[in-house]
Amino acid sequence: MTPMIDVVFVLLSFFIMTLKIIAPEGDFDIKMPFGPSKPIEQIDLTEPIRVVLTADSNGELADISVGNVSFGDNFASLRKFVYDAVTADNVHKSDNIEVELAPDENLRYKFTIDAMTAVSGYVKDGKTFTLVDKIRFAARPNKG
Repeated sequence: MTPMIDVVFVLLSFFIMTLKIIAPEGDFDIKMPFGPSKPIEQIDLTEPIRVVLTADSNGELADISVGNVSFGDNFASLRKFVYDAVTADNVHKSDNIEVELAPDENLRYKFTIDAMTAVSGYVKDGKTFTLVDKIRFAARPNKG
């Protein structure tokens, strides 16, 4: 019995000494909502820009919309819209602008990541430019 206990303590000490504790990867600084947000009729930059991602029955992206503006499935148009909002009046206000993503439940994650990429920034001539740092998720109101 004693040799078996010795082996267990050697294995235990081995695993304790070789364990590396690391910080979780990626910090998106995402704030989860408490409930559904009120729909916005007009884009007000003091409020978050609400990007609604609509899925079809297969989970594919059917439409991207901000307020009453629809972009189809074109993330480049969404990026241009956010770029125009951020650079309005020749003042870079990305520190104050927040984007709220509201994807459908059955939307594939790829499209949510593509939307985050489109609104967060862009690369031009090898340099990265940030559009929006603050991105959060919102619940979609129930259909029906």
